[in-house]
Amino acid sequence: MNAPVLTTIAVTGFTIAFLHAAIPTHWLPFVLAGRVQRWSRGKTLLVTAVCGSGHVLFTAALGVLVAWLGIAVSDRVGAWFPRIAGGTLLLFGLFYVYRQFTGHGHGHSHVFGGHGHGHEREHEDSDEHQHGPPFLRASDCILRTSPAAPHLRLHPRKSP
Repeated sequence: MNAPVLTTIAVTGFTIAFLHAAIPTHWLPFVLAGRVQRWSRGKTLLVTAVCGSGHVLFTAALGVLVAWLGIAVSDRVGAWFPRIAGGTLLLFGLFYVYRQFTGHGHGHSHVFGGHGHGHEREHEDSDEHQHGPPFLRASDCILRTSPAAPHLRLHPRKSP
């Protein structure tokens, strides 16, 4: 490869890495966990750095494994791969069209309470359909949704 191509790939890679790390789902759980657990700023930064390093190392190792497997399998299925990929995409598309026509096209969640899509009156007077609390504590959101949840559960806050 020539230098302009490598430069373009490197700049694109670093831009994507920066934007990937800047999205709140990657750092906000640690900020909120630090506040809920009453960690010092140093401990919050340390836990974030350890988890971030583990994320980077695991992702890099996974990338190397996928590249190695791709090179190893390329000789055997290289000519068939476009057909396999296209067929898989076609099957997924047909599956979603089928789900849409059978009435299973979308789902919804009650994580943050309420509906907003019109079937509130169906169960206005009954308790059969529980929606959960109208809000969640920050620790609930962090420990249920964060990819770092196993790491954060290892360091529970001490009771006062």
